[in-house]
Amino acid sequence: MDELDKKLYHDLALDIEVPSKLEKVIKEELQKERKKAIYYSFPKIAITACVSLLVTTGIVYAGTILTNNIWKEPEKVIGFYAEENNEKNRVTEIEKARAMSKNDAELRAKELLKKFGHNNEVIKLIELDNNPNNYELIWHIETTNGSFVEFEAQKGKSFSVFFESVLAKDIDNYRTTEEKATTVAKELCEKYGYSSKKYSEVEISSNLVSEKEAYIWYADFSKKYDEIVNPYETIKIGFIPEINEIYYFIFKDEEYDNNSIEVSKEQAEKIAVDAEQQINTGYNVKSIHSNLDIAKMNGDAYARKVDYDQYYQERHSKNYSLNNTIIYRTDSRIRKVWMVTIEYDTLNQSNSNTNIYDEYYTYYIDATTGEIIGGNPLYFMSNNK
Repeated sequence: MDELDKKLYHDLALDIEVPSKLEKVIKEELQKERKKAIYYSFPKIAITACVSLLVTTGIVYAGTILTNNIWKEPEKVIGFYAEENNEKNRVTEIEKARAMSKNDAELRAKELLKKFGHNNEVIKLIELDNNPNNYELIWHIETTNGSFVEFEAQKGKSFSVFFESVLAKDIDNYRTTEEKATTVAKELCEKYGYSSKKYSEVEISSNLVSEKEAYIWYADFSKKYDEIVNPYETIKIGFIPEINEIYYFIFKDEEYDNNSIEVSKEQAEKIAVDAEQQINTGYNVKSIHSNLDIAKMNGDAYARKVDYDQYYQERHSKNYSLNNTIIYRTDSRIRKVWMVTIEYDTLNQSNSNTNIYDEYYTYYIDATTGEIIGGNPLYFMSNNK
C-alpha cells in the first residue's frame, strides 16, 4: 500500500466496511473511485472521527434536558502505520486477555473458510491486531491461497472474508443486469445463512460505470432505525453473478445505542459553526448541510481542532512521513448524530494546494448530548454522489 493509499485508508471507513488489511480490496475501490474523480465520489466506507468542544463543562444542555457527557479525552497515537512502530503498537497482554485465544481464533477462521467453500486452504498467518482509531481488537488470518479472514476478537461475530483466488479467474467474461444481480445477491445471503429479509435497505452497484461492461457487483444490505441506515448492522458482498462466486463477504452486527433526539437541527448547526470558528482554515463558508445519521466515535475532529496545521499537512503533503502521523483513539460507541457539513468556497481561493479535504468538513453532533463526537472530511461527498 503506497503513501497516498495509507492516508486515504486512514480517512475512509475501513473500520466499518472493509477489513483493515485487505489491501487489494482497498486498492480496487480507490482505483475505481479515482476514475470517477470528477464527481469527488469515494467509497461509502468512511473512517469517522470524534471530539467534544464542551469537555470542560461536565454536562451539556440539550434544549431543556440536562444530559451527561459521553465524550472522554482521546489517546494520542503517533506513527501508528509506520513499520518502525510495529513493536510499540503491538497488542498488550491486558488486551490479549479480553480476546479469544489463538487456537479458538484459528478454529473460527477455519469455520468461516468452510462456510464459504474454501475449507481446503492452509493458514499461513494468524495475528491479533489493534485498531488505531479505537480500542477494538481484530484477529487477522491469511491462507497460502491468498484468502483473508478477519473478525472481532472477543466473540468473532462480526467478520470479513476475502478470496483473492476468485479475482484470478476469467471473471471479466461475465455480464448481467442490475435486476439479476440483486436477485443473486439475496440468494447468496440465504445460501450462507444470512437472511436479507432482515435488512430494509438494499444498495446494488458494479465495478464499472457502464452496466453492460460490469463484471463484479456489490450488494449492501443494511438495517434502518427511524428511516436512518445503520452502517454497523450490515451485510456487504462482492460477487460475480453469472457464476455465483463470492470474492468478499462482510457481516457487521455491532451494538447501537439508539439514543434519543434531544438536540434540534438548529442547535447542532450552531455547535458546529462555533467549533469551526475556533479553527483558522483560511476558507470561506459557502453553505451548511445537516442530516440525521448513525455514526461511530473517532478522533478526526479532535485532531483537527488541537493542531490544524498538523492535520492539514498530513492530508496535503504527498510525501508526509507515516512516522509523524497522529491519530486520536476513542471509545467505539455507535450513536445517532446530526451530521453538520460545512461547505467551503474553495473555488475562489488563490491557494493552488487545495484538494478534496478542503471541499467539506462534517461534524458529528451527538443527537442527545450535543457533544461533537466525530468528524469526517469525506462524508458529504460519499453520501451525495
